[in-house]
Amino acid sequence: MFSLFQLRVNAVRMLGAVLRVGLLAEPDPRAAQAANALSAALRRGPPKVQWNAAAAIAAALACPAWASKPSPLGALLVEAASAALGASASFKVRIQCAAALLVPAGAAGFVEAAAGADVRAAVAGARRAAAREAEEGRVPRKEEGHWRELGRRLGEVEARLEGVGEAQGREG
Repeated sequence: MFSLFQLRVNAVRMLGAVLRVGLLAEPDPRAAQAANALSAALRRGPPKVQWNAAAAIAAALACPAWASKPSPLGALLVEAASAALGASASFKVRIQCAAALLVPAGAAGFVEAAAGADVRAAVAGARRAAAREAEEGRVPRKEEGHWRELGRRLGEVEARLEGVGEAQGREG
């Protein structure tokens, strides 16, 4: 028998899969409900739920329909992932959020979200917070690998954002 916690973990995972394959897409209001549920799970869930919500957001952002045109729901998910970079105490969750931000590379929705939400500031803030945690000795030895992985992923997101900025500069 599943516990309520396990059901919640699996529910966010399933929402990501449903959004990824395009079973729910804009303008279907259920797509908005699913995106809002993922965003809420990432903000308020325990670490395992947050991690699965971030993985589900990555899956949703990989939906070809969302990658081909700007999407308010895609922007919402990018904003949720970028906000969690600074809000979650878990290195694993922050790594998964950074990975989610890497999924929609070059996608119209990512470009729109990067311009609309201050993704750059969120990534820079997450990098500063991780450095501060290390300086203050708040990175447990068993988490040092995750801390390094977070730094690597944040660097990849920064590079992606630089590429978006350069592309926007050429178009403008």
